[in-house]
Parts: sequence; C-alpha cells; structure tokens
Amino acid sequence: MGGIGLEHHRSSENQQEPKSWTDWAGMDWDRNVIAHEFVHSWNGKFRRGADAWTPDYQQPMQNTMLWVYEGQTQFWGYVLAARSGVQSRDMVMAMFATAAGKYAEGTPGRSWRSVEDTVNAPQLMRRRPLPYTSLTRSEDYYVEGALTWLEADQIIRKGTGGAKGLDDFAKAFFGVRDGDWGEVTYDFDEVVKVLNGVYAYDWAGFLRTRLYDTNQPAPLNGVQMAGYKLVWKDKPNAYEKGIAEERKTLDLTYSLGVTLNKDGDVTATLWDGPAYNAGIVNSTKIVAVGRPCLFVRRDEGCDHRREDREGAYQPADQARRAVSDGGDRLPRRLAPPLAGEHHTGQGQRLRQAAHRARQVTNLS
Repeated sequence: MGGIGLEHHRSSENQQEPKSWTDWAGMDWDRNVIAHEFVHSWNGKFRRGADAWTPDYQQPMQNTMLWVYEGQTQFWGYVLAARSGVQSRDMVMAMFATAAGKYAEGTPGRSWRSVEDTVNAPQLMRRRPLPYTSLTRSEDYYVEGALTWLEADQIIRKGTGGAKGLDDFAKAFFGVRDGDWGEVTYDFDEVVKVLNGVYAYDWAGFLRTRLYDTNQPAPLNGVQMAGYKLVWKDKPNAYEKGIAEERKTLDLTYSLGVTLNKDGDVTATLWDGPAYNAGIVNSTKIVAVGRPCLFVRRDEGCDHRREDREGAYQPADQARRAVSDGGDRLPRRLAPPLAGEHHTGQGQRLRQAAHRARQVTNLS
C-alpha cells in the first residue's frame, strides 16, 4: 500500500504497509504519516494560505505558502509523533538527521533554486520520477521547510530563555475561532505578525533569507542551536535502515553518489558526485563490485575472464558498467558537538567518502 496520506478537514485518509501496526518495532520508521495528517486538520484545512483558498473547483489554487502548509506540518508531524509515542524519540531524531544530511550535502540544487520556488513542483513534476532531482529539486518545502521551522523554534526558545517556543506560535496561529469548521486564510505578513507576537525578531528577513533566497548555507542552525551536530558514521541510522530493508534499496548518496535497487539498477545519482563524474547515471546497472568487470556476458552478466574465446563476451564498457571499491555513507545521527570538529566542503568530502565508509547516525 505504501505510507501516504490525504488530509481532510475532520479526518484523514492514511495508507500504510500492512504490518506497520503489528510489527511495532520493525516498522517504527513508517508511521509518521499519522501525525502529519492529523496536523493538517489545523494547518492546511482550517488555516490555509489565502491564494490556496478558492470559492469553487473552477478556480485554480496557488501554492505560495506551502512552506507553512506542508513545511510546518512536517515539523509538527515529527514532534507529535515522538510526543504521542506513535514513533520512538530515537526514530524521529534519525529522521531529523536524514533531513539535515540531505540538505547539507545531498542537494546541490540549493545553489540555484529556492525552497519557495519548489512549491511549484507539484504542477511541474506531478510526482513523476525525473533525473537528477538533487540538482532540479523536488517538493523540498516539506522537509527543508521543517528544518527552517526548527530553527524558528530555537530562536524563540533562546530569545525567551526557554519560556516560549513554536508551540506558542501554534496556539496563537491555529487556535483561533474554537469550534469553527470553516476556513481562515493567511498570508506572509500574518505569519510574520503572529511570530512577532510570540517573540520580537526580524521574522520577515529570516523567512525570506531561508526560504526565498538561493545558495544559502545548509539549514543546520536549528539542529546546532538545540545542542546537536550532524555526525557521519559507517552504518545507516534506524530510519534509513528501515527504508532500505523494506524497499530493498541501497543508498550510497554520500559516498559514491548513487542509490541502487535490489537488482543493482541505479535509481538516483547525485549531481557532480563521484558516480556521476564517472559516467554512472540513472538506468545504469551495477554488475560487479570490488574488482574490474573485464567482460559482460550477453546473456548472463559480468564475467571476469580476459579471453573471449567463443565470441560470447563483449567488453564491459560496451555493455553495462561495473563499479569497483566504494564505501557507503549516510546521515546517521546528530550528536552533541565536539571541540575542534568542523565540516569540510561537499566536493572534498564526497571524494574522500568514495574511499571509505561514511554514514550519518542518530540524533542523541
């Protein structure tokens, strides 16, 4: 069935894997859709962007405020899943780590395309698979939006000495007209006004810089202000592990720069990563790992013989590519920062990662 959801005003339609609730520990990674769609009753259905409201189905909706509609819903989906016990705290921390890793090193498209511009992705892409999404970007207003709201929460907490947080914004913004089942619209200026009512700050500048500008630093401020840092290790975190086991995939984005399915087909390539620069792109099939593939048998795959005595073999570079040694490296966890540690540039880190295992661990 898959873990997808559709929000309604007083309910939600939630589709999950059949064992999501019976295999409680094993499917912990898959249950966030419940909390996410629950939040949409307030954020998206009751309060919705002014240009997303239409009087009838003949008028096209606009999506300029999806970084609130979906971005803050994604944030609260993480938070409420952990608070309610629908997902474990460790799993939600791993999800935050995966998000931080993606936008720290897995999305070079941040250099030219803003989060706000990705609100057009549903109309442009219609969720069809497109090549090089790390460069073109997709619906990043969800998760990068959530990291932006995490930073907003931390700014409020720091500025008020812990007395207030984004919970107070939610009460003021969503908790109006109790019992009203209609729709109350908002725009950018109202979001800024309510934020300033919670804690006075340059919220207009904050939101425009984080969401409307391009080529911004990785959105890690919220993580770091909360007392954590992004840590890279040689094993996937619980969230990435759960996805890989269920979907039979192997994510090598942060080492070789590719993602593979169970048949060895490349399903995603990191733009300007090691694999991309070696000519390994979507639809390439990996037929050997660990040693050169000298010949590919036309009917069977890779063979390591040097001789083609019967004409049954052809040079590998004329058939399907083989990949030699490479480590895997994934966002695994966020850990308290250690003195003297720092981040290196993306290009240098990717080249180094091609020769050693490196993944991100959990938030702790």
